[in-house]
Amino acid sequence: MENKDNPRWYIFYCRSRSEKKVFDLLTKSDFNAFLPIIKVMRQWSDRKKMVLVPMLPGYMFVYCLHANIYNVVQTDNIVAPVKIAGKNLFLRDYELDFLKKIEENDLFDSASSSSKRFSKGDKVIVIDGPLKGFEGECIREEGKNYLQIQIESIGQCIKAKINESNLQVKT
Repeated sequence: MENKDNPRWYIFYCRSRSEKKVFDLLTKSDFNAFLPIIKVMRQWSDRKKMVLVPMLPGYMFVYCLHANIYNVVQTDNIVAPVKIAGKNLFLRDYELDFLKKIEENDLFDSASSSSKRFSKGDKVIVIDGPLKGFEGECIREEGKNYLQIQIESIGQCIKAKINESNLQVKT
């Protein structure tokens, strides 16, 4: 049963490409908002540039009481709270920790070494580094290892590049 008396990291839909504006509006309104940001290389016809973009486009996370959800939705470019079966969804603590560690340690786009110690689809646990303790699935693409973790609250998978020396097959 949903406890409505404790603040949680509720999940909200934002209008497309307005996440940064929404984040600014929420923080100016004294809401504790979280928008995980990653660096990506973008190419225009005349140049390439590293830009900061949302890790999960279309989503905003706000730490608030259930009673304050209506106030958050009144913010420009917030579409609605994310719900399943009429219940507002929120991030679990380990999901929030995972997103923050990927963002803080720039793991979404960092390089990693590769060998054949793990196979695609192996269930693994991180034994060292900033993601220590997280479990997920090993994914191999173009000679690099990735750890894929599902953020169950919103039905999204996050893929982080990770050095295989930090992984161990889960038994």
